Amino acid sequence: MLPPPLPPVRRSTLVAAMAIVVWSPLVARPSAAQAPCNRVCEAAKRDANGCCPEVRSTPSRPAPASTASAASTAAAAKAAEDARDWPQAFTLYTQGCSSGVATSCAGLGVLYLEGSGVNKDDGRAFTLLSQACDGGAPRGCAGLGTIYATGRGVTKDEARGVALYTRACDAGWAKGCVRLGWMYASGLGISRDPARAAALFKGGCDAGLGTGCTSIGILYGSGKGVNKDEATAVAFLTRGCDGGDPRGCALLGDAYRSGGVVPKDEARAAALYMRSCNADDALGCTSLGYLYEVGKGVSIDLVRAASLYQKGCTGGDLGACASLGFEYLNGRGVVKDEVRGAALCKQACDGNAVSGCDRLGILYRDGTAVAKDDIRAAALFKQACDANFARGCSNLGFMYESGRGVAMNRASAVGLYRQACKAAYEYGCVQLKRLGEQP
Repeated sequence: MLPPPLPPVRRSTLVAAMAIVVWSPLVARPSAAQAPCNRVCEAAKRDANGCCPEVRSTPSRPAPASTASAASTAAAAKAAEDARDWPQAFTLYTQGCSSGVATSCAGLGVLYLEGSGVNKDDGRAFTLLSQACDGGAPRGCAGLGTIYATGRGVTKDEARGVALYTRACDAGWAKGCVRLGWMYASGLGISRDPARAAALFKGGCDAGLGTGCTSIGILYGSGKGVNKDEATAVAFLTRGCDGGDPRGCALLGDAYRSGGVVPKDEARAAALYMRSCNADDALGCTSLGYLYEVGKGVSIDLVRAASLYQKGCTGGDLGACASLGFEYLNGRGVVKDEVRGAALCKQACDGNAVSGCDRLGILYRDGTAVAKDDIRAAALFKQACDANFARGCSNLGFMYESGRGVAMNRASAVGLYRQACKAAYEYGCVQLKRLGEQP
C-alpha cells in the first residue's frame, strides 16, 4: 500500500508559475477621452509627462468601408469572447478580420491559439496574429510573442518573444506588459530583472488586469523584486481574483487553507478553488480535488476528487497527474489500475513534478506495476529530495538505512530523516525517534 496523499505541491519558481498562467480577457487601451495619454509601458520609456510612446503600424489590408460598423463588430466580438460565447465570437471575429480589421484578426488568432470554440491550430494562429500585429493591433503582437516565447509551431525564440511583448506593451496593451514582466522575472530572452518585472506587473494591475495583480502578489509573497510582505501579497491576490484571474483565486485559496495572514478557512478555500477550477485553471482543480480527497472544507468525495485531478492533469498541472496516479494505484474513486497509475506517475515525474518521482520510486522499490529496481528507486527518491520534497528524503533515508540501491550508510539515513522531519514530514521524525536520534 502506498503512503497517503499529500497536499498538492506548490510550484515555487517564477517560471513554473508563469507556465500555467491562463489567458484572461485583455484590457482595452483607454481612449483619449478616458486618459490624456497611455501610461502602460516600462517607466524608462515614459516622457516628461509620464506618457508612453505611441506605436502604430500601417495596416496590411485596406481599411473597411465603414469604420463605425467595423468598430461595432469588433466590440461585439470581444464581448462575446468575454462571455465565453465562442460560436458568436468566432463568427464576429471572422467577419471583422475578413473586412481587414486588425483587432478582429487578433481575437480570431487567440481563439485558434487557445482552442476556444475551435480546434487548436498553431499555424492558423500564427498567420492571423502576424497579420494583426502588422496591422497595428497590439493584442496580435502579444499573442505572436507567446508563440515565439513558447515555440508553438515555430522555432522557439525567447528574445523575439520579448521584442513582441515590448511592442505590445509600448502600444498600451496591458497583458503584453504582464507577459514582458514574466520574461524579466524568469530571465527568458532577456537578463533577469525582478524589480523591472514588479513595475510591469504593477502597471498591468493598475490598468485593471487581474493577471497583473496576481503576478505582483506572487512577487510580494516571495520577496523577489520587492520587499517580502505577505499581507500585501494577499491583497494583490484578492485584486487578481476579483479582476477575473482564476490563478489569483487558486493562490488566494492557498492562503485561506493554510491560514496566517488571513484566518484559516478551509470552506472559503474550497469556494475559491471551485471558482478557479470553473474558469479552467488547472491548479484550482487540483487543489479542490485534494480537499475532496481528505474532507477539508467539503465532505469527502473520492469520485469527485479523482475527476478534479483528471481535469487538472488534462489542463497541464503535472502535480494533478501524480495525484490521479495515486488514486488509480489504490482504487480510490476510480477502478484500480496499477499500470495506469504508474504511467501517470511517470508522466508527472518526466515533467519534473517531484511528487510523481517519489511515488514512482515507491513502485520500483516495491515492484508494483513495474519490475523491482532498487537502484532506480533510490535515484527517483533522490530526485524528489533534491527538489525539497520531504517524503522523497525520508524514502531515500530508508534506502540508505537498509542498503537498498545504495551503499548502507546510517549517517546518511539519519541526515535524510532529519531533513524530512525539519520539513514537517512527520514520518521522518518517527524514523529518527526509532533510531534514537534527535530531530
